[in-house]
Amino acid sequence: LSDVIVAGPGGVTLLMMALKRKDGTAIKMLLALGADPDKESEEGISARKLAEQKGPRRILSLLDN
Repeated sequence: LSDVIVAGPGGVTLLMMALKRKDGTAIKMLLALGADPDKESEEGISARKLAEQKGPRRILSLLDN
């Protein structure tokens, strides 16, 4: 479970990567395992911010549930 929280290079999280791919199944799974949609990368971007800027509304709604 700790791997869900740990960020990779630049602070990019698995949740951010799934969001960029618009992979709803992966997003739901990562959130269920405790991924934090508000954890920011070194550039100050979070999965939630990515969803608000670039994601379809259905992806953003996954983060709000």
